[in-house]
Amino acid sequence: MEKFRAFLEVLKKYHFWVLCGLIVLLSFVSWFLATSEEAQQFLTRKREIDSKFELDRRISNTREHPSRKYIQGISDLESGTLTSQVANASTRLYREMRDNNPLPKIFPDEGYQENFKAAFEKIWAPMEDIEKLPPSKQLDDFYRTRYRNHIEGHFPKLFELIERRTVDEQTKKTSGIVDWVDADQKIKTFLERYTGGSTPSTLDIMMAQEDLWVYETLLKVIRNTNDVGPDPKHDPKHYLKPANHKVARIKQILAMDIGKDAVQSWTSCEKALINLPSEGGAATTTGRGGTPLAGRYVDDKGKPLLDPTQQPYGEFRMMPINLKVVIEQEEIPRLLAECANSAMRIDVRAVRILVQQPPPLDASATEASTGGSHPGGGAGPSAPMGMAMPMGGMGGHGDAGKDESVYNEESANPVYQPVPVEVQGIIYIYNPPRVQNPGETAGDSGSQAAPAAPPTPASPARAAIGAPTSPAAVTPLRGGRP
Repeated sequence: MEKFRAFLEVLKKYHFWVLCGLIVLLSFVSWFLATSEEAQQFLTRKREIDSKFELDRRISNTREHPSRKYIQGISDLESGTLTSQVANASTRLYREMRDNNPLPKIFPDEGYQENFKAAFEKIWAPMEDIEKLPPSKQLDDFYRTRYRNHIEGHFPKLFELIERRTVDEQTKKTSGIVDWVDADQKIKTFLERYTGGSTPSTLDIMMAQEDLWVYETLLKVIRNTNDVGPDPKHDPKHYLKPANHKVARIKQILAMDIGKDAVQSWTSCEKALINLPSEGGAATTTGRGGTPLAGRYVDDKGKPLLDPTQQPYGEFRMMPINLKVVIEQEEIPRLLAECANSAMRIDVRAVRILVQQPPPLDASATEASTGGSHPGGGAGPSAPMGMAMPMGGMGGHGDAGKDESVYNEESANPVYQPVPVEVQGIIYIYNPPRVQNPGETAGDSGSQAAPAAPPTPASPARAAIGAPTSPAAVTPLRGGRP
């Protein structure tokens, strides 16, 4: 304590010099901090100025500047080489699509068939252009009537692609591979929409044919998925069908919707691919201004085009598709691969596995009372872990009362039963390549003009050609039982 008092006495005596020292010290610290901040700002600003000088130096040392010469070069590339490459690619894809999707044979005589093909190719164009054709450019009434009367005979050929299962009325024996329960209803709806009643218009014929090509593409996807042959390119000559329905990868077609029907399927399911306002949903059904093309195609976002002239791309149209099949679980990747490799490109946007949620396990039940089944029902788990989803969620379209989520057909895999899988996507329909020569037609490859259609045959020749008849067959119920 005495030492502290002595210190205070000294501090009191020399307090002036102590305060002066403190003032000098604080001044020095303030000066140091201020100059350090200024130095940092100086260095930052100096680097910015130096970078500008460096940029100026590089520009001054460059002889060829991106000026008018380079701009002209880019313009020449876009209007020349690049445009030619795009046109060649568009032509190749269009011809590939047309070669893989020939017109149905509605004339037994080759000459008449070639005349019909030439007349069809001359008119074939984007649907919004066909809709505006004047009466003088329409497809001849004879061809439209013929198409209406004979197109029904083309459907059995489509069913042959998938080996559709039918039941013989006399022997009651089932033959075929793939069940398609609503195929007859699909045909009836198609015929009523396009060819029922009076003579269909040119637009009706073109829309009907486009639909047939899309249906055929989807059926070929199913056929290629079931192909057990060694040919990876699925040459029709080397196609090897499954031995029976049991070992087939795809066993049943539950739904095959395209165009507006697919849009309705997209919007009606939970976790929908697209959501339309109420007025938009009505417009896709009725069409804006009465046009049948409203809602038939979609844009690159998957939204239906209410105005068919607002196609986002001139090289192709995009039609929505909704394919729901019953397939062996381990074969789902193969189905998606076949969609990507199809003749008409399919862009898969969503895949839904419609597996029923297993019921809760009753711990008090014995193995005998449950039949030795797993919690998922049946002889094994209904789906691999993480794939079981409740109906109404990632399940069906809210039809919980229907038994679409469980497929009781005998499977080659005793553990993982077949499951319904829904593929929602967009199929690309390539437009005829644009031509510069007025003598060429839109359906040409761009190098040759289409042959002119010969004069319309006389009436007696028309009457002599009879309509083909379809073989009578009965579709089996789900599971293959008549």
